[in-house]
Amino acid sequence: MPLYLKKVVGSLMYLTTTRLDLMYVVSLISRFMANPTKAQWTTTKRLLRYLKGTTKLGIYYKRG
Repeated sequence: MPLYLKKVVGSLMYLTTTRLDLMYVVSLISRFMANPTKAQWTTTKRLLRYLKGTTKLGIYYKRG
C-alpha cells in the first residue's frame, strides 16, 4: 500500500470545496484511512483518472 495515500486523500478533501461531485467518494475513501486496503487505493486512482478528464468542471468565484 503506498504511503502517500493519506496525502492524496487530503488533497482530494481540499478539492471538494470547488468540486462538489467528489464529496461522496472522497468521504467514503477517507473513512478507511486508519487501515487502508488495496480497494481504497484502486478507488483513489480511479478518482484521479476521473479528475484528469473533467478539469473544466468546478465552481468559479468572481471577484466582486
